[in-house]
Amino acid sequence: MNKIINKKWVLSKRPEGMPELDCWKWEEVEIPDLDEGKILIKSLYLSIDPYMRGRMNDAKSYADPVKIGDVMTGESVGVVVESKSDKFSVGDYSSKCSLCICCHLICFVKNYYFKRNFCI
Repeated sequence: MNKIINKKWVLSKRPEGMPELDCWKWEEVEIPDLDEGKILIKSLYLSIDPYMRGRMNDAKSYADPVKIGDVMTGESVGVVVESKSDKFSVGDYSSKCSLCICCHLICFVKNYYFKRNFCI
């Protein structure tokens, strides 16, 4: 399989006041080969929510702050583009809370990943 490049925005610094573009850094990284029991999901829809602003601060809250150099987490819907799991096939749709906000992600399949059937 051709190597897939993942594209993602990572937090580069904590904002002071309104977040500016320099709070984020664009990264492109090659996705490694999948291990058994894992799936590769291509993100189709990402949820951008108000709570994310609070997670950019390094302060105590109900949600842990995002670390500098990490990707923001949030809800997303995606399609499986590669599978080494007997629970998901290529073409299956999946949704999950607390996934990274990026183009592709590798997931170890557990009971809390949801297979979805979407009618468009």
